[in-house]
Amino acid sequence: DASSISWEFLSSKEREEQVLKRVADQFASSGFNNDLARIFVKIVDLANSNGIEVIGIRYPLTEEYLNALDGEIEIYTNSLLISEGIHNLDFSRVFIGESHLFVNSDHLNVLGSEEFISLLCNEL
Repeated sequence: DASSISWEFLSSKEREEQVLKRVADQFASSGFNNDLARIFVKIVDLANSNGIEVIGIRYPLTEEYLNALDGEIEIYTNSLLISEGIHNLDFSRVFIGESHLFVNSDHLNVLGSEEFISLLCNEL
C-alpha cells in the first residue's frame, strides 16, 4: 500500500494520486470554509483581548502538494491573516525538492521536523 511508504520512495504517479486525494479530502467543500474562518477570527479576538499575540505559521509542504492547491485558497488565507493583523511566517516552500524530509505530501518526518524546528526557532 503506497500510503504506508515514505514519501521519498513513492513513484511520481503514486505521489500524484496521494496528493490529489489529500487535497480533495482537505478541501472537499470546494474552497475555504467560511464557518471555520469565523471561528478562527473569534479565537484571534479572544487571544488578542487577553494580550496573546497570534502568529500564522505555514508549515513546509512538498512541491506536488503546493502545485495541487488552488491558488485561491492561499490568497484567501493570506487575506484573512492580513485582515486580522497576524504576522505570517511562511515555510511552505522551504523544503522543495527535499522529499526525504516528508512522510507524505503535507507532513514532515522526524528529520524534517527537527530541521523545521531549527528554522522556526531562528525566526521567533
